[in-house]
Amino acid sequence: MAKKKPQTSSSKKLERELEDGFPRFDLRDDGVRAFLDACQGDVIPPLLFIGPEGSGKEHTAVDFARRICCTAETTCSLDGDLCDSCQQAIAFENPGIYLVYPTPTQGSGEKPGDDEPDVSKILEVKRTDLFETHRFTKKVSIRIARARAIIQRANTKPFGSTHNVFVIAQADLMREEAQNALLKLVEEPPPHCAVIFVTENPDSVLHTIRSRCQRVRFSPLKPQVVETVLKSHYGVPAATARKIAELSQGNIQRARELIDEEDDEAREQAFEILSKLREAPVSWIIQNALLLTRGRSRDNVARFLHEFASVYRDVMAGDKTLFINRDKAQALAAQTTQWERKNLPMVIERIFGTRDEVLRRNLNMDAALVNLFLDIKRLGC
Repeated sequence: MAKKKPQTSSSKKLERELEDGFPRFDLRDDGVRAFLDACQGDVIPPLLFIGPEGSGKEHTAVDFARRICCTAETTCSLDGDLCDSCQQAIAFENPGIYLVYPTPTQGSGEKPGDDEPDVSKILEVKRTDLFETHRFTKKVSIRIARARAIIQRANTKPFGSTHNVFVIAQADLMREEAQNALLKLVEEPPPHCAVIFVTENPDSVLHTIRSRCQRVRFSPLKPQVVETVLKSHYGVPAATARKIAELSQGNIQRARELIDEEDDEAREQAFEILSKLREAPVSWIIQNALLLTRGRSRDNVARFLHEFASVYRDVMAGDKTLFINRDKAQALAAQTTQWERKNLPMVIERIFGTRDEVLRRNLNMDAALVNLFLDIKRLGC
């Protein structure tokens, strides 16, 4: 039976270790680096950063904004000495860089600036560690009041900076009316203005916006890059950093979560559920689903589901040389013959769907996990 483990706060743990919340590393691959270097100039096209979670999109967007606004004769290198403008940028205090995040609705009659207290909460977390995420209890979105504020600022001469740069994180959570409001800005950006949309789900961004942006595609980070960030930014020992980098699947946010030892417990729970789910009675399924959610935050449940998906991905691969969890090769080999291989893509999709719902909706987590486990049992029989 899965056991509940006392929870710790990885954010508090890392806060004591980090001196600078913004990693001083270039996470871009060669293709992204070459494209963005070519984009630096007086006229910067609207950009749409696309890629999976933890692939360095937000870090690269903020760093690109930093370089646009850099006042040094030669653009500062992130790992070198920084001018005042660049120092302000990585501290999220540059007056020309505007970071836009989804926030909870303020109700009817929202006005520009109503979301600023919530954005301040997000930035407070980001200053501690860029890869940390502030979670709100309510559903979040980017609303038309924020879009109007962007338009007003974009059409104003930059103050204390060379440019007005807008980094719109999780752009897929921007409401349709807000996206429509920004269309003219995207079509005809004012001089010295740059707009960067960042998203994991580009299909949720209106075609009218997507078609007018230059797309920049991000791939999962290379294990060596993740390992370097873990060692140099978080102070993780080399052997541990190497192991976490392999397990992270190129997702730096996932790697960050794995620093906290509680994720080892999540992985053990994932293997235990995997080994018993097909033959377990419904009563066992319900009991363990409830144990996995009881007293846990949405982030912790989402971490378990990420581990759960990686385990099924290994079972589907069926080849120990391709396993993510290579240290569990024997347990995985025993499971590869137990599951209907053709159904495993549906199992993995179902797990990730539940994970997204846990993170983005105020749903009943108990019911979500019970239903997930029952569906997987059905697909495996």
